Amino acid sequence: MKGKPSIVRFAIIGCGIIADIHAKGIQETAEAELTALYDKQPEKAIRFAEEYGGKVYHTMEDLLAAEDIDVVCICTPSGQHPEQTIQSARAGKHVLVEKPMAIHLPDVERMIESCKRAGVWLSTVFPRRMSPQAQFAREVIQSGRLGKLSLCSAYVKLYRDQVYYDSAGWRGTWEMDGGGAMMNQGIHTVDLLQWLAGNVTTVTGKARAVLRDIEVEDTVLSSLQYESGALGMLEITTTAYQGKGQRLEIHGEKGTLVIEEDDIISLHIEGEEVECPKFAAFRVIPDGHRMQIQDMARAVLEQRPPIVTGEDGRHSLEIILRTYQSSRTGQEIRLASDKPIVQTAADHLRIQVYPTREEMGLSAAREAADVLRQLLREQERVRVVFAAAPSQLAFLQALKREPHIDWSRVTVFHMDEYVGLPATASSSFSQFLQEQIWEDVRPGEVHVIDGCNDPDEECARYSRLINAAPIDLICLGIGENGHIAFNDPPVADFKDPMIMKKVELDEACRQQQVNDGCFDKLDEVPRYALTLTVPTMMSGGRLFCIVPGERKHAAVRRMLTRAISTACPATILRRHPNCTLYADQAAYSGIADV
Repeated sequence: MKGKPSIVRFAIIGCGIIADIHAKGIQETAEAELTALYDKQPEKAIRFAEEYGGKVYHTMEDLLAAEDIDVVCICTPSGQHPEQTIQSARAGKHVLVEKPMAIHLPDVERMIESCKRAGVWLSTVFPRRMSPQAQFAREVIQSGRLGKLSLCSAYVKLYRDQVYYDSAGWRGTWEMDGGGAMMNQGIHTVDLLQWLAGNVTTVTGKARAVLRDIEVEDTVLSSLQYESGALGMLEITTTAYQGKGQRLEIHGEKGTLVIEEDDIISLHIEGEEVECPKFAAFRVIPDGHRMQIQDMARAVLEQRPPIVTGEDGRHSLEIILRTYQSSRTGQEIRLASDKPIVQTAADHLRIQVYPTREEMGLSAAREAADVLRQLLREQERVRVVFAAAPSQLAFLQALKREPHIDWSRVTVFHMDEYVGLPATASSSFSQFLQEQIWEDVRPGEVHVIDGCNDPDEECARYSRLINAAPIDLICLGIGENGHIAFNDPPVADFKDPMIMKKVELDEACRQQQVNDGCFDKLDEVPRYALTLTVPTMMSGGRLFCIVPGERKHAAVRRMLTRAISTACPATILRRHPNCTLYADQAAYSGIADV
């Protein structure tokens, strides 16, 4: 760290109400000092500086360029947090960001990733974790004194009238507030509940604006299932006249623990005479904020992570966002997991299996993005081949949200196209990729297969493009008949001398296009296509094979367990030195480790 080794210098971005709490926390921390301020309304920052000190900057860019700042406290509306966090990280500043970290999960991922790459700490404000009662409760639960948990619920009953929501244009809006009672008033309780009871795996929710004239909800119910098998309920509202605040109830086979506001009001454990210790006085505001600021300063000085990390903020936010998703769809929603439920290998092929298609796509995209970023650091241009199919959607949607990929230096191809189908047709593969990823990331060069060109001429033209330089990365799937690209079993050749060729599609392949919803009837599916050959596919430096869905289960089984042959062309991937299969549970279930 630059400057004094015993003092951490803080800046505040956003000089609204909560910034006062941050400033007082900094003043009360021996290891901290407030050195810089910025607000888009300069007069607010000037008034703030008169009370708390610190230099006023007229642009955020100037503030972040200053060398006498170590930590930035972000105290702006929630929708502004992601870009301000990312800019701060790029400037080499540690970040303490108010709740919620962001209002979209991909933005949280970007924030976490940006801080990791910049080598700075990211912390989010969850002051209820700082209370001595909460820490004692967590110790009781984690030590097993309550036994196996069965029912873990929380209730937040507050009152906010219409005047409150009308007092600021961003309040009660999806764009800047990200949600209502659950996102803003309830998020601290949501975080505390999952911190005490453990990770939530599924939610089923209902969120409504019952009384207030706002876009977002004033009342929400969310039924929870935990990783431990316990169940629970979140009940949150801002319509409870003279509401009592928060209450958490944790029930286990050997005991019960109840917290109201921040006090343990009941703790009963089978076979124990329980007496809680005398806790130091604690108020969430300002004590919780002050303790987090103190911890952040010490984390910087001691070069250790803060007590509450960016990753900690992700799970509670996901509970809220998935509750909203469940309310919109009427379905139970599973939360994402960063870890595969199966990790194994078949010959050289690495295998990672995830509970859901979404988790599979997210993991594959993260790892593909890491490879792209590394290649872009090492070479001027990167060449990527994409598959176009509904099975790739979760991957493509996640990949295009990945930060810090200079797509202007990426040249993209696709691996097959129907003969006679114009590139602009809704069923063409180039149009699919254009809509799903290319028009968003805007690669430097896009090479489209022209299905309306003479097939021999088009194969020759595209082969020259493919052969101009090595292919660095190929993102592919496998077909229900085991094909890779359009190398169906009757036409696949592991020693094919061609780079691209015209092939006749077998009936199983054409039926899959109907099953995928690309065509209404079998006789609408073209009979011929142009495809990269198997050796061309195997020439890629790194292969990401993304295969979700129950309809692919039989093909995955053959791919992993049968002899390597053109009877199932995908078996050849087991010989590639750098290929990973990403599957969801539906595609892999019941296949023994290989």
